[in-house]
Amino acid sequence: MKLLIAQPKRETGLEQFEREIAAYPEVDLIVYPEGYCTVAELERVQHLAKQFKTAIVLGYKDEANLDRAVIIDATGTILLDRAKTPEAGPLYTPSTANDGLFRYGYVLCREIFLGNDGLREESGLDLIFNPIGVGMFSEEQYVEWSGEARIISQAQQA
Repeated sequence: MKLLIAQPKRETGLEQFEREIAAYPEVDLIVYPEGYCTVAELERVQHLAKQFKTAIVLGYKDEANLDRAVIIDATGTILLDRAKTPEAGPLYTPSTANDGLFRYGYVLCREIFLGNDGLREESGLDLIFNPIGVGMFSEEQYVEWSGEARIISQAQQA
């Protein structure tokens, strides 16, 4: 599987996404950060997934400007769409999706600190995504979050 993990600049519209999905037709799955697009742009993202036969993982803002997690398969079908879990409480479900080839886990932003709890009932995940938004700005924060991700990945053997 060929992945493209992007860190686009904040923008209105999908210009960077549209350029990258067209520029890398060999990519099987594109990961974009939390809050990259809006619910109004989601249909266009689905269309591009289908057009380029590329799966897409990203976070988007809903009508209330709240973050949501989404996984779209290469046919443009939404496999997972859920709200971001509040800081207090268990991981919202569903937190996994299956496209027939791969089993995905998705922990959005600070959900990484909920540990393996939200994914425990799901074993055999192939990939776990944590597409952090543009707020990731310090080396210390990166080390802390990556360490948590490593623990979850090892527990899941993903």
